[in-house]
Formats: sequence, C-alpha cells, structure tokens
Amino acid sequence: MRRTETLILAALLGIGLLARLWVSFHTDYLIHPDESHDYLDQGFRLAFGHGPTTWTYEYGLRSYLFPGLIAAVMWLAAIAGAPPAEAHFAVTLGMVALSLTLIWAAWHWGRGIDGRLGGLITGFLIAIWFEEIYFAGHPLSEVIATDALVAGAWLTEDAFGRPTRRRLIWAGVFLGLALYQRVQIAPAIAVIGLWLLVRDGWRPGLWLVAGALLPFGCLGLLDGITYHYPFQSIALYLWTNIGAGVSDYYGRQPTWYFLSLEASYQAGAAGMLLLTCLIGAWRAPRLMLIAVSIIATLSLIGHKEYRFFHPALPFLCVLSGLGTSWMVRLAVAGLSRLNQWAGDRNRDALTMIGCAVALTVWSLTSATLALQGPFKREWKRESGAIAAARVLSSVPDLCGVGLYDITGSAMAGFSFVGRDVPYYIVSTPRRFASDAVSFNTVLAQDSNLPPGDDFIRQGCWDNGYNEASMNTRMPAMCLLVRPGGCKPGAIRDIDRDRPPGY
Repeated sequence: MRRTETLILAALLGIGLLARLWVSFHTDYLIHPDESHDYLDQGFRLAFGHGPTTWTYEYGLRSYLFPGLIAAVMWLAAIAGAPPAEAHFAVTLGMVALSLTLIWAAWHWGRGIDGRLGGLITGFLIAIWFEEIYFAGHPLSEVIATDALVAGAWLTEDAFGRPTRRRLIWAGVFLGLALYQRVQIAPAIAVIGLWLLVRDGWRPGLWLVAGALLPFGCLGLLDGITYHYPFQSIALYLWTNIGAGVSDYYGRQPTWYFLSLEASYQAGAAGMLLLTCLIGAWRAPRLMLIAVSIIATLSLIGHKEYRFFHPALPFLCVLSGLGTSWMVRLAVAGLSRLNQWAGDRNRDALTMIGCAVALTVWSLTSATLALQGPFKREWKRESGAIAAARVLSSVPDLCGVGLYDITGSAMAGFSFVGRDVPYYIVSTPRRFASDAVSFNTVLAQDSNLPPGDDFIRQGCWDNGYNEASMNTRMPAMCLLVRPGGCKPGAIRDIDRDRPPGY
C-alpha cells in the first residue's frame, strides 16, 4: 500500500515537474514588470555588483529577503559556469522546485479526505492545470507567498491525526513568511488560525504563533540592517498603498473583477469548475473558507491584477479535485446498482476507469483553455522585450544602451542582458540627436523608432499583450545598433521624467 502510494505521488510530482520545465524553457513571457525589475534585477545586482536600484528599494518598500535568495541562486549558478545573462534560468529552476509543494499538499489533502482516488485526482489537477503551470517558474511575491501559504495550511491539517508541536511550529514559520511577502493574505492566515483554535483549543495556536514570530523577527531585523528601522518594508508598503494611494495610480477595477476574469479564462468549463468546487467545499469547508477569504479581501481593494489572485488558485484546484473524485465514486456506485456484472468484484476496475476518464477530461480542458481561449495571449506577454534583451546581450563591443521614448520598465530587465553598461532614457528626437554618441545600441518600440540613419535595425519582436487587467496589445520591441564605440560622459543627466530608480 505504501509503495503504491509513493509511486503515485512520485508520478504526480514528475508530471508536474516536466510540464513546468517544458513551459519554462520553451516559452518566453513575463507576468509583470515587478518580476524582472524588482526581483530578478535586484538579485542580479546583489550577486554581480552592478545594475539599477528600483524606487521600491530606494525608499524601502520591499524586503531584501527574496532578492537575497535570488542573488544566492544566481551566484551559485555563476560558480557552476553559467554566464550572468543566463543566471535567471537557475532562479526558474528553483521556483519550479518550490511549486511542487502545491502538488505534494494536494495529494495529501485528497488522500486524507477521499483516499487514494482523491489524492490522485487532486494532485493531478494541480500538476497539469494551466494557471498553476503559468505561474510556477516566475519569481513574484504572490508566487512565493502561495507556496509558503499552502505549506503552512497543510501542516495544520488533521487528516493524519492531531498536528504535532513540530508541525505547528513549522506551519507558523511558513505562514509568517507568506504574510511578510504578501500582507494581503492576512485574512486567509486568520482563517487557518481560527479554524485551529475552534478545533483544537488555544494551546496549539500558541505554537503556531511562536513559529510565525521566528521569520517575522528575522525579517524585521533584516529591514533594520538594510534600511533605517525594523519592519520598514511592510510598514512603508502599507502606508504607501493605503495612506498615499500609490496603488490607485495604476488604476482601479470593479469589485467583481477577479470573478469576471476567471469566468472569461475558463469559458465553457466555468460551470464544471463551479460545480466540482461546491462539492469539494462540502467535503473540505476549511479550504473553501481560505480561498473565499483571499478572493473577498482582494476584491475589496481598488487596484487589482491577475497575479494577485494566484494564492487562491491551489485551494480551488484541490476543491475541484475533491468534487471530481466524489462524482467518480457516485458514478461507480450507480453503475454497480444497475448492472450485476459491475458488482463489488468489479468496483475497483470501474473506479480506475472512472478515474482515467476524469484525468483525461481535466487534461483536455486545461490544454484547451490554455491554447485556444483568451488565456493564450498570456504566454506571449513581453516576449519581444525578452528576445530583444537576449540579442542585446550578444552584441559585440556593447558600451551603452539608449531607451528611446520608453521607460526602464518597458524592457525585459537588466538581468537578461547581463552586461555592465550604462542605460540612458532619451525621450525626444532632439535629445537623441545630441546624446546618441553615448550609446551604440537602442531599444525602441516599432511604433516610434528614433530618427536618423546612424542606427541600423537588427530586428523587431512581437511583444504580446499587456497584463490581464489592461489586456491591450503592446508594440513590438526593436533593437538598433550603431557601428563604433561610445563617448563616455556625453550625457550629463538623463531625462527627469524617468521613474525613480531607473
């Protein structure tokens, strides 16, 4: 029995790993500019000593924990022989490995509630679901917080008996890390704590809080060392977005934005997902409360982006898997009553057939939604900027890069180039004519190329669509190269209209 279940779990992890690795290394997309500029670029700067500091780190709104971990991975990749421009591949591998936590937890949740069948279907659903694969390899605070949140929620589960003191302390550690990375999921963590309090009393909750205080204390100390005072990143983050209203600068969406976005992405499968989730909620109400708390909290916040929704997705996938396993058992029981041949002797065979049908249906559904529906645009987001950056990294005698009428956030990220060269933002033809001697390459959009014939266009690459909350087609990104070198110091100051930190 244990050997069989170990093989099933290993197969689920293998399927999830292969799917995530294939997507990570055969498609180029960025979920959001924060991924490259606030995490990959900052980790690159810490690892290799050069690169820009974005305004969120200049002012101290983000903890250096995540960039520090990225820097460590990039540094180890460089020791192993990876060129700086390819160090982010090691980060992708690390994020993919962490994402397997979701499959592990889904298997154990399903197995604890509905036996081997439940574990197989719930684990498989997360392993192949297109949205989970889409997020898995990308270094965003929402992604790393989701991994930690699911780990913490699973460690407080009682499917295998009352949680031990050690499990509760580790659960607190993971939940504390998740909260520090993504403070918006605080209500979900409160649901986990209150459920534990009602179920097991107040004593287990003390160990959970003790575990959460460990990372909180360490991260507060890290802020004190890297910034001006302990807990600065989380305090300033809250004040900037709530008190100063910076998040509203990027737009406000209606309360039902997440539900409408998911409904459009799921298309004809929305009804099937809703039905299976409701059945799963009846079997695992705690997981539904966690998912609902995340969706409700984010829906009340004015500014919304698709990536914010990610922490709720694993719990919804588990609920859908539990609902599916219940429907398989119901169908098998019905067939057994109708047909004498399909009695108890053949129940196991019918269950296996029903399971295979369910896995096939979900696989086809996931693939269809990913490649044929509105979501197919997401796989090309900022792919042109990545392609231009990779060509730029191989330009011989590269000595300066001009960004013509675009901000630093429009490019893929300095870590994709991996060269210690200056970047200049030039917003007008007049400035370009006077300052072009300081750079021998230019990144520009095909809708607004720089004037003159000195720079030769090397190529333009389709840049896909903007993030889902805007869903507008982005101009292609072009790379232009001028023969010859650069004149140091020709530009005394770059345009004042640039974002702080670029």
